[in-house]
Amino acid sequence: MTASFAAGTPLWEPSEEVKQKANVTQYIQWLAREKGLTFQIYEELWEWSLSHLEDFWASLWDYFHIQAVQSYSTVLVERTMPGAQWFLGAELNYAEIPSSGRMCFRENMHDVEYFGT
Repeated sequence: MTASFAAGTPLWEPSEEVKQKANVTQYIQWLAREKGLTFQIYEELWEWSLSHLEDFWASLWDYFHIQAVQSYSTVLVERTMPGAQWFLGAELNYAEIPSSGRMCFRENMHDVEYFGT
């Protein structure tokens, strides 16, 4: 027997406790506290991330406390793909990053997963 669901009906919805503990919720609260930006729903955050691309990525740099040997001078040089240059001038010491407890390298060094603030 197969279950039927109406179009647009969620199959599952997280509890309020799970929502409050979610990384995206923590980030939204940080944006309100540190940057004075408020988003009532995820879609508002998503829209801001597209319309204020450089501000969004700079906020992630700050939120995750990226420690650079040399800080960036520009978040994004040009909005062109391919060839976009992100965080121009930044120099990171990859040997220091795992000890920060904020990210984890997977098998492929290009895959980085961040954990909390």
